[in-house]
Amino acid sequence: GLERDGFLYVSDVVATFEEFDRLETDEDDGKSGSDPISGAGKARPAGVIIVGAAPKDGIDNAFPSALEGVLGVVEAEESAQSQFLRAPGRDIVTLVPQGNYDFASGSSLATAQISGVVALLLQMNRRLTVDKLREILVKSTDQRQTAKGLVTSVNACAALSQLVPGASCAARTATGT
Repeated sequence: GLERDGFLYVSDVVATFEEFDRLETDEDDGKSGSDPISGAGKARPAGVIIVGAAPKDGIDNAFPSALEGVLGVVEAEESAQSQFLRAPGRDIVTLVPQGNYDFASGSSLATAQISGVVALLLQMNRRLTVDKLREILVKSTDQRQTAKGLVTSVNACAALSQLVPGASCAARTATGT
């Protein structure tokens, strides 16, 4: 969880994955896996969906986005092509210590947006698998023109409309109109 200083540390994330690792023991020898990160793969059968930030440079094998069963996310504004989902991640208003607000950028902020869309999708259908969620989110991407150029991002309305019969979203063109 969050520490008293308001930050979540990588050690907390690793501890969470270690806990998932303890959920299921190795069938061959009855011992828990030795890789503390292997718990991410066990989270999926336990009904947990993990959405993880990918590094800015789009490296495909980075923690935690490269782990099996993790929905990896990058900033929509980044130009590097990658296998990851995209969401707005530049100049996002966020809370900072002492109850203030500021603008921040990064794949962690984009990840929060994808996490919200995933939560909405799971509210509609709790049986969605990580693979089905990825499929829905990929099919729900669209492009819009920004001051920095053409940006591709997951469209939450389009994602939800795939699960709601008869639902539709207002049409948008590549210029965002």
